This record gives sequence, C-alpha cells and structure tokens, in this order.
Amino acid sequence: QSLNSNLDYVVLKYASTSNLTWAARFDSTNTPLAEPTNFVLDPGNNATITGNAGTVSFDSRGNQRWFAPYAGLATASDTKSNVYITGWGTNFNTVKLNPGGTNIWVGTSVDVGPTIGEAIAVDTNGNAYVAGPDAYAYYSDPYTNGFDSGLEIAKFGSSGVLSWHSA
Repeated sequence: QSLNSNLDYVVLKYASTSNLTWAARFDSTNTPLAEPTNFVLDPGNNATITGNAGTVSFDSRGNQRWFAPYAGLATASDTKSNVYITGWGTNFNTVKLNPGGTNIWVGTSVDVGPTIGEAIAVDTNGNAYVAGPDAYAYYSDPYTNGFDSGLEIAKFGSSGVLSWHSA
C-alpha cells in the first residue's frame, strides 16, 4: 500500500541465496486498487507487469524503465526484449512494444468478435499467438446455458497483421 492509500504493483527480486535484492513499486494514483494480472522477464532480466492500472517495466536493478496505458491480462517477451500485451480490449487487442516501451504495432481481430485475449506466446520469428474464450459461444449457446468451453486462438504476424484465427 502506498502513502496515498492506494494498492500498488510491487516487484521483488531475490538472490539465489533467498535474500531480497531489491523491491520496486509502481504507484498508480489513477487506480486506487491496482491489481497485477501477469508479468514476464525478458532476456535482459527486465520485469514487465500488466494489470488493471496499466503496464510498467523495471530494469534488472529495479528502476522503472517505462509505463504504457495498456491494462492487460497477459504479457510475453521475444528474444529481442520486445514486450507483447493482450487483454486490454475486445477483438483480441494486442500490442507490441520495443524495449523502450514505444509502440511497434497494435493488432486486432474484428472477425473473432468480442473476445478478450487471456494468454499470449511469441515464437522465435516474432509471431504472437493470442488465446481467449469464445465469447459468442459463451453467450449464445442454448445447449450449454452459457458454459461453453470454446477457445479462440489468433496469430498475429511479426508486423502485427492477423494471419489467422480459429473458428
């Protein structure tokens, strides 16, 4: 909890000896109850955290590198330390940020419908795979009373263009 009574994101780094190396905090004055949903370490050991207060990245020493307004559900990193965030809007909204936190591309899939990405993985070629529940099946299947376990998967190419999605 911060001085202004907000709940914050906190990142703790421990040494291999289990001793605390550093603690870093992100205080969002715009989101009183900041709740992280996912984090990723990139190849440089920079930690990026996303949640309802946006996305923040810390370097390997605990210093804040950048903040992005994407309140995501999932993050991933590629071999070049680019960060991918999904789950901040419908239609599988996904963004790729460079190591400095600047947008490289934003991808969406209007064909998928009102589906929110809940998981993301990136392959060695920089293609992003986003997965989430099939919102249309969940809300409209009369035979399962809204409990369809349908899953949608979409692939965004390395330039952010939608390559395909499951149906």
